[in-house]
Amino acid sequence: PYDQFGVQLGIFDFRRITSETQFGVVAQADGIYPVRLVFFRQNKMADNTGDFGLEFYTVKTDGSKVLVNDSTDPTAVKAYWKRTSTVGTFVKHAGPTAFISTFAGPDVGFKSVSITISDGSSDKVDASSVALTVDGSPITATPTSTGGLTTLAYTPTGLQLPRTVHSAQLVYADVGGSRHTNIWSFNLLRNYTLPSPLYFEDFESTAADPDPLVPTGWVAENHTGNQNAGNDSSNLSSDFYLGWVVVDKSFSITKDTGVSAFAPQELNGTLFAEDTNPLLVNHYMRAESDSRQNGPPGQIQYVKTPVYNLATNAGVVIAFDSAYEKNQDDIVGIEYTVDGGTSWKPVFYWLQDGNDSQGVTDIFRDGQGNIDVTKTMLTPYGDVAKYTDASGQLVGGYYGFFLKAPIAPGLAPYIEGRVNDDGTESKRIELFRVPGADNQQTVQFRLFQAGTSSWYWAIDNWAVYSVPSLVTSQPPPPGSPTLTITKSGTSVTLSWPASDTGFTLESADSLSNPTWTTVPNVVNNSVTVQIGAGSKFYRLRK
Repeated sequence: PYDQFGVQLGIFDFRRITSETQFGVVAQADGIYPVRLVFFRQNKMADNTGDFGLEFYTVKTDGSKVLVNDSTDPTAVKAYWKRTSTVGTFVKHAGPTAFISTFAGPDVGFKSVSITISDGSSDKVDASSVALTVDGSPITATPTSTGGLTTLAYTPTGLQLPRTVHSAQLVYADVGGSRHTNIWSFNLLRNYTLPSPLYFEDFESTAADPDPLVPTGWVAENHTGNQNAGNDSSNLSSDFYLGWVVVDKSFSITKDTGVSAFAPQELNGTLFAEDTNPLLVNHYMRAESDSRQNGPPGQIQYVKTPVYNLATNAGVVIAFDSAYEKNQDDIVGIEYTVDGGTSWKPVFYWLQDGNDSQGVTDIFRDGQGNIDVTKTMLTPYGDVAKYTDASGQLVGGYYGFFLKAPIAPGLAPYIEGRVNDDGTESKRIELFRVPGADNQQTVQFRLFQAGTSSWYWAIDNWAVYSVPSLVTSQPPPPGSPTLTITKSGTSVTLSWPASDTGFTLESADSLSNPTWTTVPNVVNNSVTVQIGAGSKFYRLRK
């Protein structure tokens, strides 16, 4: 169980209060099996009345549960804290992760890739043999050895977005000569370094009083219920706050202030802090829900940006300072169009994630943590915003109503969980890659908030950037299969879906002037090959 690349029996990778996660495991033969259980604890959520807990148990055929090592139950599975047999070298740490984390909502990210390889009791690591490749490029870093541990660290330059998936290969040898190769994918690299923006809006040129305004070229729409007549900027329940509106920091809307402490909020090497470098400065734009009625109608607020010409720009990224507080019955999001609004694509949707004492999460998942988009977006709720449309029909009441992008399984990666009623967790610098906007002549974004007395969302320093270094290769053509590589012992199995026919598996020893050759012995889109010395690269060709 020491090896970071051991067989993963199960993973449940998101935040919640105490609840159960069960995985089915089949042991094909009696014996003693090494197991490692990894558990991370964060602070309590805002509405969490409990604390943390961990139980490790088996489930009988009758459904009853038996704790592992329960000395009072003779049927309990026994566990031992230490093995006495010899242990070979192993990868103790591969970071940021040895897997692709789906922990999308919380603000997590690391600046470096770090590797730690441990000597075993039967052999030691040959530090001079350690070679790391990230995204196909060899890393020029010198490993160091001390105390039986060999470490290697690599800090990439330029913008790194934690949602980006990277590929890596680690090769090393034991002093005794045995070679080891590990291939994996990871995310959570984070370094917010940006060039000058292509387009920038700090809202300073838009008057914040006496009339409710958004910047020139922006278009606002709302379906919010009237509450207190008149445009009184000092009264959050007045008509001044029916929709998105530019305000001034001097209005002293205190709930908009603060900076998240979950992770350092940093841009271009400068940290955000309310006293010295606040997220919101002077004029900014906000959508109010908290101080208004539960409805119907609730608070439904849309705003569209100007149309941006990005025809000559690749690696498109949007960034903005965001002061947001989640509520269990609201949704906020950003979508974009490249065809004048005929169709829309997702950037993100924020919903409540992590069960708390006020209720269950609004993001539906299966037993492995995978998001069920249909249930998440189409389940009706009594407390989700509604309004009466022009035909007199009461509409809304489910989160998907406020989207323009088609509700389909492909939305899952864009649904992020935020913590209910936490006044600082979502006060961050937010960056998002928008690949569909690359080299497009007419790009427009829409921001929306829909709630029923559901806190607020404020933004400042909205910007569109081009970061060409993010474009590492051309995207695969539509319908291209995914090549899966699975390691087992000293071999790897390469496979792709049986429904994807007509493809040839090829390999090369290098990506620099490669010579591609057909891999032999492929049967039913699958082949197992032995791990050898050096690097090997694979591709599918049709």
